Amino acid sequence: MKSNERKTVNRPADSSNPGHFDNRFAQDVRTGLGKSPKALPCLYFYDKIGSSLFERICRQPEYYCTRAEAEILKTHSRDIAAICNRSSRIVELGSGNSEKTRILLETFIDSDIRATYYPIDISHGILEESAVVLKEACPPLNVRPIAARYEDGLEMLEPIGGKILLLWLGSSIGNYEPESAKSFIARLQSKLSIGDYFLIGVDLIKDSAVLEAAYNDRSGATAAFNLNLLARINRELGGHFLLERFEHRAIFNPEEGRIEMYLVSNCEQKIRIDALNMTVALAKGEQIHTENSYKYNPEEISLLGDHKGLLLIKQWFDSRKQFSLNLFEVSNGGS
Repeated sequence: MKSNERKTVNRPADSSNPGHFDNRFAQDVRTGLGKSPKALPCLYFYDKIGSSLFERICRQPEYYCTRAEAEILKTHSRDIAAICNRSSRIVELGSGNSEKTRILLETFIDSDIRATYYPIDISHGILEESAVVLKEACPPLNVRPIAARYEDGLEMLEPIGGKILLLWLGSSIGNYEPESAKSFIARLQSKLSIGDYFLIGVDLIKDSAVLEAAYNDRSGATAAFNLNLLARINRELGGHFLLERFEHRAIFNPEEGRIEMYLVSNCEQKIRIDALNMTVALAKGEQIHTENSYKYNPEEISLLGDHKGLLLIKQWFDSRKQFSLNLFEVSNGGS
């Protein structure tokens, strides 16, 4: 890499200060481990180590989501660019390493559509690394990373005008209860303007064996990802969790239409968390809930924008119809 190339990549915004997240992390850990049943927000999976582990998950043969979404983007990115050709700002929620997004970004560049890319992610480290890689791969691309939570990041966008293509790829929407997902999408819409677009990745309902295998890969990548949540508490909050005393569990709940992920205590134990001045007691077999991942039928997806001003205009599926990308247009924005 040429020495002057790094200088062209904008550093993440000031909200990347680690203390900005530590206090909220501490509060959420205290609340989640102090209630019954115990739970920890899946948001906190994605520190630098967790983000790296998630990339490993995406490479596992059982984890179909990444491959299916990449197939859709490779097949239909020109269609997306043609529809969204007036978008001068491409904003991505939970961008991670932006590997799949690069397919779409390259298509915009090849189509001579000049847009600035704003990746928003809670992980400062992964943002900086991916921004450098993107700049090398796509030299014409202007990359402006924002280290923040989703809504905070949207508030930090530069007021330069121009239409927005908002991306929410992967299956992160599944982490929200369906009604909460609708409410969250409505809040995001309120920060957009008429004529903006919102492209959302949604995982589809399918055979439970396929779903459970995706979250219980044979390599143990998902187990390591889940257990890293306890390791993060140890690193950042002075926790004394012994990871070998916990097991990863992921099951499909057909009544709720979701994968449920847990950390299960394999013995009776008490764990001190120094920074919280807190001791957590766990019975043998007691579970800490760490994630839900809801799956949708194709006909349910339009209901995610089932409020005035957000219309589903196009759906794309992979060849096995395991995953979908869904393009909504804003007809009644907040600005």
